[in-house]
Amino acid sequence: MAGRGYGAAQEESVFSQNEKEWLQQQKDSINENHRMMLSAMDHGNLNGAFKYAAYVADEMKTASLTPKAYYSLYIYVFDKLRDLDTYVSEQNKKGMPMQEIYERVQHAPNVLSRLYLLICVGSVYIKSNEAPTKRILKDLVEMCKGVQHPMRGLFLRYYLAQMTRDKLPDGNSTKVENGTLADSVDFVLTNFVEMNKLWVRMQYQGTTRDKTLRERERNDVRTLVGANLVNMANLDGIDERTYQTTILPGILDQVLSCHDATAQHYLMDVVINIFPCEFHLTSLDRYLAGFAKMDNAVDIEQLILNLINRLTQFCEANPSKIAVSSENESTSLFTVLSNSIADVLKTRKSTIKTKGKLGLYEALMSLVLSVYPGNVSYVDTVFEKVLTSLGELGEKSIVVDSEVKLVMGLVMNPMNKAISEYQRRAIANQATDTTPFLTTRDFLTMSNLSSMLSLLDKKHRHEAAIQMMEAFNKAPPSIDTPELLEAIFKLEAPLVFSEEEDEEAEDADFDEESFAAEQNSVSRISHMLQNDHTDSMYRLLFLARKNFGKGGLKRVRYSMTPLFFVALKLAEKIHSIESGKMESASQMESTSTTTDSSDMSGGLIISSQKVFQFLLEIIRVVGQPLPELGIKLCTQAMLCADRCKDQTNAYEYMTQACTLYEDSLSDSKSQFNALRSFIATLQRTSCIEPESYDILIKNTTQYSSKLIKRPDQARAVSLCAHMFWSDRDGVNSLHDSTRVIECLKRAGDLADKIPPQAMQATIFAEILNEHLFFIAKGIDKSPTGYIIAIITLIQQRLPTLDQDTLGPMEAYFNNTLAHINFHKKLGANPAYQEITLPH
Repeated sequence: MAGRGYGAAQEESVFSQNEKEWLQQQKDSINENHRMMLSAMDHGNLNGAFKYAAYVADEMKTASLTPKAYYSLYIYVFDKLRDLDTYVSEQNKKGMPMQEIYERVQHAPNVLSRLYLLICVGSVYIKSNEAPTKRILKDLVEMCKGVQHPMRGLFLRYYLAQMTRDKLPDGNSTKVENGTLADSVDFVLTNFVEMNKLWVRMQYQGTTRDKTLRERERNDVRTLVGANLVNMANLDGIDERTYQTTILPGILDQVLSCHDATAQHYLMDVVINIFPCEFHLTSLDRYLAGFAKMDNAVDIEQLILNLINRLTQFCEANPSKIAVSSENESTSLFTVLSNSIADVLKTRKSTIKTKGKLGLYEALMSLVLSVYPGNVSYVDTVFEKVLTSLGELGEKSIVVDSEVKLVMGLVMNPMNKAISEYQRRAIANQATDTTPFLTTRDFLTMSNLSSMLSLLDKKHRHEAAIQMMEAFNKAPPSIDTPELLEAIFKLEAPLVFSEEEDEEAEDADFDEESFAAEQNSVSRISHMLQNDHTDSMYRLLFLARKNFGKGGLKRVRYSMTPLFFVALKLAEKIHSIESGKMESASQMESTSTTTDSSDMSGGLIISSQKVFQFLLEIIRVVGQPLPELGIKLCTQAMLCADRCKDQTNAYEYMTQACTLYEDSLSDSKSQFNALRSFIATLQRTSCIEPESYDILIKNTTQYSSKLIKRPDQARAVSLCAHMFWSDRDGVNSLHDSTRVIECLKRAGDLADKIPPQAMQATIFAEILNEHLFFIAKGIDKSPTGYIIAIITLIQQRLPTLDQDTLGPMEAYFNNTLAHINFHKKLGANPAYQEITLPH
């Protein structure tokens, strides 16, 4: 221990000029006496060797050096006394009894130097096996009591520890008379206790009156005391029982009785680091109990952190070591640690601040995630312990950045662990891996998680909700019960629910892009809803709509749309069950649970009609503030109803779309886009009766002809032709050539009235392609002459186009002519033969 690390640091130390001079003088004296000692040895003069060796050791009497400089002097003396050790060993081998040498060395006049020599000779005496080891050790450790000067006595006992550390009886000792492992433990503990007392006394004595400087000097030599415990830990044969019944109680008694914060902190930390973790696991409660009795100035939270971190690393590397203790809940590592931390925090309530408390529980959480990876209750218990320990906060929120970071870590570290494990298993495709692990779904079952988040202020609570939602999206939980759904809405409340101050702050610092990203993330909750039982699934949808509805108008465009499409799937699934295309026996086994007496009939299976009504309610909620989105949802719902052969609802959705168009759309571009949706949807529907269908397409055609802008009118009316040529099923198919031609001619008349002739060319080219489309479909009475007129008109208008428009338009027109030429040559369709192309 002497030259290990500490000695290297000493060599780099910068001493004061006076210390350098004193050290040099003492080293010169040591060198001279060492030379004389070697001379005496060469002449076989044992007494002379002892005499000059005593002069070497006498230099340790100085009181002019700081502990660092004194250590440098000690190393110098230690090296010189090695020669005496070697000489005594040689004399013994030549036949001189060690008893005689041991007695002769005690004639040195000075106590300090005599004890240094006695220890040096005593170490050789032990090796010689001429006397019981335990008797010599006891003699030496008792003799050292003759030096009570703190620093001199400390280094003397350190010398004793160094010289005997490899000579102590241990579990491998064969001669009982030399001593046992228990004798060695007793020796080391005795020396440790005396060294600690001397070290504690150093705070009252020293080369300076500055208490802070004295404390720093005392810390410079703390490793001397710890060397005893290192020797103890290195003894062969030390087991858990010896540690638990003898070593730890002896150490704790001294640590607690010294009433010195510096000593208590250092020694408890040494115990953590030098003894095997197996020992800690068997005596953890006793070790932790000592913290409550320590001086208030001891940094207990740092000690506990070090202990938890070491145990965590050990348990990660040796999972089998904690398997047995985990079976007994009351004695498991987690239970012992969590209860002990709670007791310490309760006892040291006034000295451990919020940051310290959070740091302890963050370390405990790390242990849980490493040692008990699938134990949900332990994670929730950590949250509970945190809330209990921070109960004095009352209604106050945590706002200090370092404390906020710890709270966020406590919440997000388990979630990140769950995500990484989810992704690892997904990549490895470990479907059969039965090892327990946390899932994001588990967090929805934790009763204390939302309370943890309530510790944060509004700003950080919002940030936490964003991070948690990102986590849920990376590893989507399966939400199949109302309780889980309510839980996720509670956790994501800052993102889901609207507050009045949100609206007030909107004008000042509202970031539309960030808000949209947040809401798109939250809206994915709808896709997490999963339940094979259609009644239960409807209940989840109903509950989700209720919560999303509290988000205010600015949120519904993001939240309601995904919910709407999930409900569409449910409607089709229920229709399949109703029509006998899907088995529903499992659903019939249980009785439907009602959500609200006014909305759900208890004991009845939810019908597709009920879900279609649910969809209509969403459309009404969304359509009022967002008519364009409402119309899109109407058309999607209409297509779904059409697939389910539900004529009533299909017609109802289209009627609702028309109402939104008439009442809420005023922008020409929005109207045109809405009409395109109308036309595309109506052209694909097949379940609506011809009479009803005729009403809808007439309304759409009228809307098209009333658009404000002539180009939009012409385009919309030309698109209306598709509604009269629909490949609907069987009887309801519609192929009305006359109405198609009327729409296209009407579109041409409207295009002819567009003021800028350059625009006319583009519109007529589109109308021309619509004619060709219907010719390909087999329309009767194709207006060949009209088509030729359109081609001629386009050729006349091309020169009026500007350079930017001419290129694309000319390419479009030439491709159209090439298409006509191809079909003329192909000869499959007679209608193409009647079209005469200009040369």
